[in-house]
Amino acid sequence: MICPKCQESEMWDNRGNKKNPKGPDYKCKNRECGHAIWLPRAKQTVAGSPRTMQNGQPKWTWSQLAKTYERSLLVAELRVKDAAERAKLPLTMADVLAAAATVFIAATRDGVAEPKVKLPPPPESDEEDYDEPGPY
Repeated sequence: MICPKCQESEMWDNRGNKKNPKGPDYKCKNRECGHAIWLPRAKQTVAGSPRTMQNGQPKWTWSQLAKTYERSLLVAELRVKDAAERAKLPLTMADVLAAAATVFIAATRDGVAEPKVKLPPPPESDEEDYDEPGPY
């Protein structure tokens, strides 16, 4: 990578061998320039601690996770079954579970939106519409 400041020298790539985590990720090889770049660090969570939303509540409840996994399993089963039939391969439970895990991870990480169902218009009636209910 060429230094963006001096536009002349290569830069040292220190990402793999940083002795101090506060040191720069890239540094210009030209000592007179000395330009350094720090890459943004990913947010780290303590192992075992739940990721929380802004309001301090856990992102998922157990029932939400269970429902998401169940839907992931159904989606995976349908897709893997169709793919196995097209390829004329045997369908194994391991294949279904692997696909379900992939779908579940993506769903919990990125979120999913329920498909919008467009309802058909109500059937037209031949009867006259009455504004006021009559005596019955």
